[in-house]
Amino acid sequence: MASTPAEQERSQKPLSLPPFSPRFYDLVRLTSGLLLHTVFRIRATGLENVPAEGGVVLAPMHRSYVDSLAVGVPLRSRRFRAMAKYELFLVPVIGRLIALGGGFPVRRAVQDMEAYEAALTMLRNGQMLLVFPEGTRNRDGSARPQLGAARLAIESGAALIPVSIGGSDRIKLLPPRFPRIRVFYGEPIPVGDLPADDLRRASHAATKRWSAAIEAGLATMSR
Repeated sequence: MASTPAEQERSQKPLSLPPFSPRFYDLVRLTSGLLLHTVFRIRATGLENVPAEGGVVLAPMHRSYVDSLAVGVPLRSRRFRAMAKYELFLVPVIGRLIALGGGFPVRRAVQDMEAYEAALTMLRNGQMLLVFPEGTRNRDGSARPQLGAARLAIESGAALIPVSIGGSDRIKLLPPRFPRIRVFYGEPIPVGDLPADDLRRASHAATKRWSAAIEAGLATMSR
């Protein structure tokens, strides 16, 4: 979709990252963990596949608003940062809380290179970044994965970890339905054999491997 001149101008402005509070992040993880363990009886496997250090792109499937919490709660030894749509940071209180919890803004209507460069810097500095390849909630699984997560991993040299999530798509408030949530962290997706001189082609291939890894993870959890 073509951007307007005003949007193009905004996308050129330097991105000032909001303050991140590790203590607040840990508090959210603790309180979310109580909810996920008691109400949704969360079970996580494959944690050994997540590198203990170095840059990591966590790339989960996305079916529910609780997915980011479900992915983060079991990772007790590491914290992640996450891209969130710019508009959320304009909402009083909500935007501040998202920022304190590690979120930073990305403008989705334009090619937001400032946010992309910020993400690359985080990964190259050994941080963990949560990126949903499907871009937004994909309740029926029909949305086509985007290339951003794979591209970030390839360009930064970070590990690309597929994360399969089961049960979150069946959550309902009315009538109440609180299914068990299962999370499977897959092995890092290999990208070393992909064409180094064609980043877009390599990202396409890595994204296809991500889709296959997600399906394999769901199959593993169903056994």
